[in-house]
Amino acid sequence: MTGTSALPQSPTSIPTRPTKLAIRQWRWASTRLLVLLWCLYLFVVWLASLQVDSPVHASHWMVWCMVFGMMVVWPALQLSQLRYIVSQTGSNENQPISVPARTWVVFVQWLCLALVNQSVLWPLQITANWSMMQSLWINAALLAWSLLIGLFIAVGKRSIESLPRTIAMLICVGLLFGEPVLQAVFGQSWSMLISPVSTMSQLLINQVTPAVATHITAVALASCVGWGILGIIQAAPAER
Repeated sequence: MTGTSALPQSPTSIPTRPTKLAIRQWRWASTRLLVLLWCLYLFVVWLASLQVDSPVHASHWMVWCMVFGMMVVWPALQLSQLRYIVSQTGSNENQPISVPARTWVVFVQWLCLALVNQSVLWPLQITANWSMMQSLWINAALLAWSLLIGLFIAVGKRSIESLPRTIAMLICVGLLFGEPVLQAVFGQSWSMLISPVSTMSQLLINQVTPAVATHITAVALASCVGWGILGIIQAAPAER
């Protein structure tokens, strides 16, 4: 009969928006996966460091790989992921449904990665024979610049468009490599204001100067101010 084709579709075939609990579980699952991948990354880096000729050089290798991971690998993973969760309809079809971005999710991810880093940095103090002050400032530098990177990740993830995410990723890469590349191109050397390369290099050879401490403090303050402003903006609806 032709009349049956005009019957309305079952309401169960319409994709329903996931509950707040489902979205929360999805966010925590993605954070746990990120922490697992970060632990795997550090383990691979540690295996590679075993091939280095001296414990001091191996410790430097570990620190630089952590800097690269927090400033390039982490944003690359986060900014390449769209804010979607898959919901199953009554007709057994998977429907992607957008999930609103939340600033606190990126901050929690940064906090989790920072806690994992503590289990690596402090044993390196014994391996590389760092002083307590040197270890504290190395840790502070990694925390400050990674917090700044997290800020740009959170800004980029407020949009599902590729252009804002690409710009955020380019900024993250530029923060690490911008000034060293410019110095190499122009053949000049100056005190780096943005990149942590010069500051971290001095810390690894135990040159904890007032300029180094000021640089780290300035980056940390800028990161905190940026997160505070973003937290206020987060009260407005994120771009869909």
